[in-house]
Order: sequence, then C-alpha cells, then structure tokens
Amino acid sequence: MVDKSPNYSFMNNLSFLIYSPLSGLFCENPPPMILLQTSPCDQSDCQNSAQCLVVAGEPICRCIPGFYGNKCDKISTVHFLGRDGYVELPGTKLRTTALISLQVATEKDNGILLYKEDHDPLALELYQGHIRLIYDIANYPPTTVYSVESVNDGLFHTVELLIQNRSLSLVVDNGAPKSLGKLARQPSMDHNTQLYIGGVPPQVVASGLRPGPERSPQTFDGCINNVRINGDTQDLSFRSTGRGQSQGVESKGDGILVGCHSCSVCAQGTCREAGEMGVTCECPPGRSGALCDETTAPNPCQNNRCVHGLCVAKGQSYSCQCNEGYQGQYCDKEQEPPACRGHSCGRGECHVSEAGEPVCKCQPGYTGPTCDTEPTCQGEMVREQLKRHQALRTCTSTSKIPRVDCPRSCQASAPPGVCCGVTKTRRRKVVFRCTDGTSYSEEMETTLECGCSKCPL
Repeated sequence: MVDKSPNYSFMNNLSFLIYSPLSGLFCENPPPMILLQTSPCDQSDCQNSAQCLVVAGEPICRCIPGFYGNKCDKISTVHFLGRDGYVELPGTKLRTTALISLQVATEKDNGILLYKEDHDPLALELYQGHIRLIYDIANYPPTTVYSVESVNDGLFHTVELLIQNRSLSLVVDNGAPKSLGKLARQPSMDHNTQLYIGGVPPQVVASGLRPGPERSPQTFDGCINNVRINGDTQDLSFRSTGRGQSQGVESKGDGILVGCHSCSVCAQGTCREAGEMGVTCECPPGRSGALCDETTAPNPCQNNRCVHGLCVAKGQSYSCQCNEGYQGQYCDKEQEPPACRGHSCGRGECHVSEAGEPVCKCQPGYTGPTCDTEPTCQGEMVREQLKRHQALRTCTSTSKIPRVDCPRSCQASAPPGVCCGVTKTRRRKVVFRCTDGTSYSEEMETTLECGCSKCPL
C-alpha cells in the first residue's frame, strides 16, 4: 500500500514537504511501475462466440460448429430455407482441372446444389432424392448422369464433382464414380466463371437455366457444409439484403441461416437447439465429431483394474504402470522390501521393522515368527441334563447330554482379533420328560471341538 501521508525532510535549514507516491529528497523519484499480468487471449480477436485457448503460449480460437478460420470469422455451414437464397463464390480459384466437393443434408426431393455460370455452364442438382449432374444445359436434351445413392434422409452426404481431361465425374459418399464419358471439349474454367451454391440469381434462370421437360429449377432447402475447391475450404459468408449487411461474398441471403438448423443431421446422440447458430449434437459413448458421425474406438482404460498404478492404453488392451512400492499385473501387490528377500512368511506378509529387520505380519488365525502356527484353544467336556421351561410345565432330558464348552479367548500368543469359537458340531436327538406326564424328542446341535478364528463383529 502506498503511504500518501506527508513526509518532512530538512537540509541546510530548508524543509521539503514530500507527498507520496513521489519520493526522494527533492521529490524527484516517481513511484515504481506496476505491470499487470495479462493473458495472450486478452489481445485475441476471436469472433462468432468462439472460445480463446492458450496453446504453447499463443492464443488459439476454438470455433463453434459452422465457422472456421484463425479468428472463426468465416462460415463453413449454411442452412437454405428454400426462399431464393444463394451464395456466390468467385471463379478466380478455379483451374482447368478442379475437384469440387460439398456436404449436403436435406429431407426434400429437389433443389439446386451448385451451378457453374459462364458460356459453358453445368449444374449439380437434387432430383427426386438423388444427385444429378447436368452438362451442356443450353441444348435439349442436356447431358446428364444420376447417382445411385439417395441423399434425402436428413443426414449429411458428401458430393464430389471432378473436372479433368474432357470428362466430368460424380461421386456420392465415396461410391463408384458416375461419368459423362469423353466430352467433345474440355469444360471451361476461367476468371469469368462464377459458382452459385444453393440457388441462382433470377437472371441466370432467365438466361441459361431455363426450365424444360422434367426440369424445374428451384432453390435448395436444407444444409450445405464444407464446400471445398481443390481442397481449399470456401467461405460461405453471405449478405442479407433485408438487413443490408455484407460479409465479403456476393450473395442473396434473405433465405439463408448460419449453421444447420435441422436436428436430422445428428447421426446419433441428442440434438440441442443453439439459437442463431443452429443445432449441436451431443454424442453417445463411442461416437465423436460435430454430427456424431465418427466412430471412436472404446477407451481400454475406462474400466481398468489397476489398483495402485496408472493405466497405459496399448491398442485395444492396456497395461498397469505401478506406483513406487507396488508390483503385479494390476499393481495390487506390495513390492517386497530388500530386507524381506528370502524371509518366508507362510500365512502373512513380510514388513521391515523400525530397526530394519524383517517381521512377519500374520493373517487372522495364524501366529508365530513365520505365521505358520495356528493358535489353539482347548474346550472343556461337560455332561449335564437339559431343562426346558414351558407354560404350565417343565421338561428335563432323560439323560445327561455331553458337549464341549469353548472358552472365549485363545492362547496368550494369539494375535489381536482372534477368538476361540466352535469349529465342529453334531446333531443328536434328545428325549425330554415333562412334569405333566408327557414326553417328546428334539433334535439339537452339540459342540464337539473348539478352535481359534477371526472374532465375530
């Protein structure tokens, strides 16, 4: 704490009044600088509700589902509502050879997924639940090929389009490629090419994508995720014409939401509504990934039997790395001290005394220097008539019944917790005669032997 009370200093009959936090004879010393400890995340610029983590001393943004990028400022997942929305990607990233891939999730039957707009257009469409590749659109009938796989089950499916060597190939969910065969010319790719995702502008429909027999172009209704061109993830940021907000990519976004807002995309687990950011999937054990669509190998250490040690996973099994002083497959046995090596403790364990000597700690019921002696107790043979006092009569056994009476304690050398008790009995029939002249017989247990064992609780 800084003392702010005035201090007086005197020199050559002159006095100086000093107020803290300045110090010195002439108040010439400023207070020391106090540096506040800050986190690297204090200067980070994580966007869209991303969490900042410090990894190796550097701030890292952990994006929520639907976003990517160093600052989580780019969109990877959008939900089209079927209301004339579309995202336009610049064609400058396209080359003569191109691999375009995207993931699609919908429960609808028809809609535009991708359209290449130039003087040589082509389209990927959802048609009757399957994927259709259309080329040479300006002519009728156009050149088309269909996927065998249906994709309108609400889950995400991967669609790939390969443009290479005067050929077009369609692959769905890593299945067999469907090709249009050898084309008359190489499909064009240049700086004038534009790609539309999820729909197209009205002028494109009017010019190159005119409806024809068996064709009725319509905006896609569902989720599109992870659009890649030659391996590079494309930013699906869009501009909402209703709000006048632009995020750098030409589009019409009145019918588009960030993230996926359909619970059907969760392959397994529980779907949770996340407000404006769509839904999140909470995965069950054995599943992982944003959509719970990835299989996770079970953790072999989940139910391990390591008692005093650390479980180390080895493929689908595990081993126990024992703590100091323990051994055995499951680290459940105390390590034998060096002083105990060669010292036998039959029914016990060897310990080292304060003097450094090996001493046997015996199990209950055993005694002796090497725990190989069972303490004994000698019972006393007793013969006596038995009496039974009942209502309005007393009954007495017709003969003296022999039995062994066990003392409570064992020998003085017995360890603590060991008591004398019955170890062997015999069932016998005893005849009783009563004072009212009646008689009856009864079976009963009689003690034959006594022995030392653990005291009852």
